Amino acid sequence: MKTTILRSWLLLVLGIFLFASCSEDNEVTPKDEFETGEAFQINEYGAKVTVTLELINDIAIEEKGIAWNDYGGPMIDENKQSAGAGDGSFTGILTGLRANTRYYVRSYYISNGKVTYGNEISFTTAESPFKGEWKNGDGTLVFTGSGQGLVFKTVNKPEWAEAVEKGYVTVGTTAYLRNILPQGKRYAAEALWVSADGVQYSTKTTLTFNASGSELQIESYSPFDDSYFTTTLNRK
Repeated sequence: MKTTILRSWLLLVLGIFLFASCSEDNEVTPKDEFETGEAFQINEYGAKVTVTLELINDIAIEEKGIAWNDYGGPMIDENKQSAGAGDGSFTGILTGLRANTRYYVRSYYISNGKVTYGNEISFTTAESPFKGEWKNGDGTLVFTGSGQGLVFKTVNKPEWAEAVEKGYVTVGTTAYLRNILPQGKRYAAEALWVSADGVQYSTKTTLTFNASGSELQIESYSPFDDSYFTTTLNRK
């Protein structure tokens, strides 16, 4: 009888020990989650990146965001986009990129003045549909990429150096376009008009391709005479 009772107690103690061990094994220890996700919505001039940032400790985050460059190991003293302060996941937005270029991105957060970086990802921007040479009766335009958006060069025009420096598109001798960005099936741009009275600006500019991409129509508002002008260029 005593042997039976002792055996029962031993089995009970062993069962409790095994149950406790299994419970401890099944417990999940919380971990920090800090990850730079894959890039998406990639076009010629920009992209988006989702960042997971969930820290288990009560850490005061003074700033968070993404940093990028075109050679690897990006840091916040280069190109960056801040997503505010505090814990929590966010979407980083890269702008002002060059077409057909490989970029490297890292997420970061700053706490007590110390910068912590996440993993690095990379992606390649899309090729620009504007690539190549375009012409009409007024002359030929040659495309080149720019960190400010899109730049056209008017062949043999002396003002090309200024156009490159300022990130303009040369359309004739008095009108320029810059910061051309996708907007649905069209492209929106900032227009600049130069006259004896100085430079005037207009954002009412669109660029539209035909179905085959061989023809480009530029429509822009002129602040001089309160009207629109349209010019059509054909791909060479």
